[in-house]
Amino acid sequence: MRFRTVAWAIQCAVLLPFPLVASFKTTHMVAMRDGVKLATDVYLTDNSAQQWPAILIRTPYGKTSFLTPTETFEDWLKAGYALVVQDTRGRGDSQGRDSLFLDDGWGVRQDGYDTVEWMAQQSWCNGKVGTLGASAYGITEYLLAGSAPPHLVCQFVEIAATNLYTQAVFPGGVFLKNLAEGWLTIQGARNLLPYIESRASYDAVWELLNLE
Repeated sequence: MRFRTVAWAIQCAVLLPFPLVASFKTTHMVAMRDGVKLATDVYLTDNSAQQWPAILIRTPYGKTSFLTPTETFEDWLKAGYALVVQDTRGRGDSQGRDSLFLDDGWGVRQDGYDTVEWMAQQSWCNGKVGTLGASAYGITEYLLAGSAPPHLVCQFVEIAATNLYTQAVFPGGVFLKNLAEGWLTIQGARNLLPYIESRASYDAVWELLNLE
């Protein structure tokens, strides 16, 4: 009986969400260096003049999709962070053309860099920005790292490709159809498939998607 009681307590501690904290969300259309504006949600504990370190999540899946049954934005606020979640270019509520990560790194357009530096200038941020996420979220993190924004101080990347050519699309030089085509289909972005298939050889475009 005692074992069951302890097990039940542990299960509750893992599965039940933290108590809610006083919080509010604002949505901003943040301008990138080319004038395109990206939809960005900012979660804060209150509207005081306090400053926090900030966590950035950039996603092609929609600004609310990062939440899991055991993780909500209140968890991060309670831990003492501001939380910023952004739709990547051409996705969700953001403006622009979906570019399949090409505008997230160190190319002509550097959406991750511009977002971090925008965050650092806000009255609620203490100038320290970290990032969080897995898979596609993690890919945007790696590309952001390559652009080296001055106020990026920490990243937690999970199960993400550091080189999209060799690890996700053309491993061994062969098109990984089930992953690449399947992912684009789910995202409603099959229009990008001919462009990808036409670049079977590693070139300057893939170099922009290779943190290594």
